Amino acid sequence: CDINKDHWVVVDNEGRLMSIMSCITGVVCRKIVYPNGTVAYTYMSDACEELFGITAQEAIRDAESVLARAVDEDRRSYLEALESSVKNLTPMSWVGRVRGAGDKVRWVHFQSQPRQLENGAVAFEGITLDITEQKVAEIALAKANARFDFLIEDSPTVVFSCSGTSPFNIEYVGQNVRTLFGLRPEDMVGKPLFGIGWVDPLDWDLIKVHEQRLVDHGSSVAQLRIVGASGKSYWIRCEVHLVSRSDETNEIIGSWTDVTDSRMTIENLESSEHRLRQLESCVTGMLFRLRVALGARS
Repeated sequence: CDINKDHWVVVDNEGRLMSIMSCITGVVCRKIVYPNGTVAYTYMSDACEELFGITAQEAIRDAESVLARAVDEDRRSYLEALESSVKNLTPMSWVGRVRGAGDKVRWVHFQSQPRQLENGAVAFEGITLDITEQKVAEIALAKANARFDFLIEDSPTVVFSCSGTSPFNIEYVGQNVRTLFGLRPEDMVGKPLFGIGWVDPLDWDLIKVHEQRLVDHGSSVAQLRIVGASGKSYWIRCEVHLVSRSDETNEIIGSWTDVTDSRMTIENLESSEHRLRQLESCVTGMLFRLRVALGARS
């Protein structure tokens, strides 16, 4: 009687387990890797057919049929991850592409924790999740960032974003800050926008006014100097705007535009005009003295 009772408890537990697994978004599996390298699946949830294009029964009957669904370029990385996990008994995590129902390529993430069995084999209970939408979004974002970096690489303007509260720590800065000013983006992220490492000390008072205008009015534009990696001083047009994020926090979006050449041109022009006025004054004085001298002779 006790045996029958235990039997029904086991059956009931297995039934509940299968019911839970059928509700999980992804493919749940149990596979065994034997000492000779042979792989066998002892369980595969029904979601297998949608994600891998084969039925659970086919996967259990022929483990190679599952591996065959991996895209050729990604199959090697899967085998390497599996080999490493078996050898070191460390968690297996693999991201790659498989061909699902209708031969449609899907991105998947397989995660499993290995455990050693008494016969020397290694058992894996794991889950494979469909991450196609996430991966497609990541790839699209990476391409967009690559296009953005390409477009601004030769631009005289560096785009950046900062936290919305003082000291306005930099969260992103364009890669062209390296080519324009010799500054390393990775050294700037996490530090104040007007950091000691690159702001010309002669402009501290101007910067304080610039920051206060930003806080009071939500935007500010100023021309100031920064010091590049070589110690060279550059004039920049710094434009900053305070914007609201979707999470109700604020951030600073801004740009640094190299105006060194135009600034030098203006300063040279002003210097030339100053010398010209001095020359005119000198000539005027000479003419006056000349008229006086001529008048005295007459």
